[in-house]
Amino acid sequence: MPLGSWKGLRQGTTTIPAPPPESVSNIARQSTTEYDVASRAVALALAEIGDDLLRDGRSVDEAGAFHREAHSMSSIDARRLGGRDPWKPFVTNVAATRVFLSATNVTSNDGDGIILTLALNRHDEKNVVNPSMVSSLVAALDVIDGHPECARTNNKALIITGLVLDDDGGTTVVDEPASKFFSNGLDLEWMMRANAETGGKGEEDSDGGGSGSGSGNAVSELIESFNSDVLARILTLPLRTVAAINGHCIGAGLFLALACDYRIMRTERGYLQWPEANLGMRLTKGFAELSKAKVAGCHRNVVREGVLGARRYTSREAIASGIVDAECPIGELYDEAFRLAAYGLPESELGLNLDHFNPVAYSDMKVEMYADAFRALKFGKVGDPPHSRI
Repeated sequence: MPLGSWKGLRQGTTTIPAPPPESVSNIARQSTTEYDVASRAVALALAEIGDDLLRDGRSVDEAGAFHREAHSMSSIDARRLGGRDPWKPFVTNVAATRVFLSATNVTSNDGDGIILTLALNRHDEKNVVNPSMVSSLVAALDVIDGHPECARTNNKALIITGLVLDDDGGTTVVDEPASKFFSNGLDLEWMMRANAETGGKGEEDSDGGGSGSGSGNAVSELIESFNSDVLARILTLPLRTVAAINGHCIGAGLFLALACDYRIMRTERGYLQWPEANLGMRLTKGFAELSKAKVAGCHRNVVREGVLGARRYTSREAIASGIVDAECPIGELYDEAFRLAAYGLPESELGLNLDHFNPVAYSDMKVEMYADAFRALKFGKVGDPPHSRI
């Protein structure tokens, strides 16, 4: 189907439709009890504000200002919960705007579908992976798992990107500096500070190497949480996942993209890289197995050259090497990702149109396909010896 036809399928703004609540209070309370978006403090604050608004008969649109004020009570930005109308869709800006999660409804003769977009939103930090980013990603995945509008249908797919999103959840594909990075990998500055505070050694680290599998090593805990709570989860989601790589995609950012089913990369700017050899680091079992699972096979020399040589891959080189599936200019990147995601809707004429789709079996099938990578990500420890069994 031509790309222009897909644009016509996108209904309204890219937002997550909220269930019709009885009051603004219910929206805030659902954020905590049903899908854990907002902290209890923010939920209670928004509930009180919502009750006051309803009692005074004032417009729900005024709730936005109170949401921003309530944000100071928590690291969760819930300012758009409710929007201008309790019935209107809302976007979820998770964890102090580090991750922006939105959704677009698509329609066909045999039912509706949802294309979710998870946008990394710390452009001033080059979307690096640190504890705050990991917490934000986990919160966003919790929304995908638990939001009523997501739970009601199997027809859904997910796009992960570093593209800038506008305030209404629509993508902005203008080539601006903020979209230069998909993710610059692990937050090395944070890691150096954390190692300095712990002396570079975890409380239970007995091998003297400083890698630290013990709970006292914050760096190890960060990597293990990123592997287990983010990468392993994305790897086995019961829906199609597409990485729209808008810029540099390095280290942990590359592993985030590799955890997705498909990868589309912008042309002309940006590169992919395994930087560990250049940084004097090892991969960890999880990163190594994920790389082998997604890149090896007919391209078996790519992992060798990429990992051991810390090679940088342009979009064209990444396609030739089997790291990504397609390339396109930045102005077309989101629409191409959207089209590829829509092709994966399992029970829709727009997509796979499967007769007996079972999301549990679909997730299990991904575990079977990537069993070594899943086990290493889910259960591996940073301090495990390189030769250890998975």
